[in-house]
Amino acid sequence: HRSMGQGKRSGGRGMESFGAVLRHLRQAQGLTQADVAGRHLTRAHISAVERGASRLSIDGLKYLIATLHQPDVLVQAYCTAYPPEPSRIARPLSRLERP
Repeated sequence: HRSMGQGKRSGGRGMESFGAVLRHLRQAQGLTQADVAGRHLTRAHISAVERGASRLSIDGLKYLIATLHQPDVLVQAYCTAYPPEPSRIARPLSRLERP
């Protein structure tokens, strides 16, 4: 479904760098934005992600990994661009047993 890749919008350098990685991988494989979008995302959303104007969701990332076959590069760029909020990390860590 087309909304899979829609996430929060909040511009920033990380988003732009993820977009640059996505554009590089796409162009290196000779694919258009429409090719990458397929039936799961829109060409406009791929364009916005590449420009750093829109954030890609985790589902969108999974789809791009399956499409572009570059999991390590995409996951690293995604984690750099969209670091998790500290509260989302601290809560699970606080539940870990301490030795």
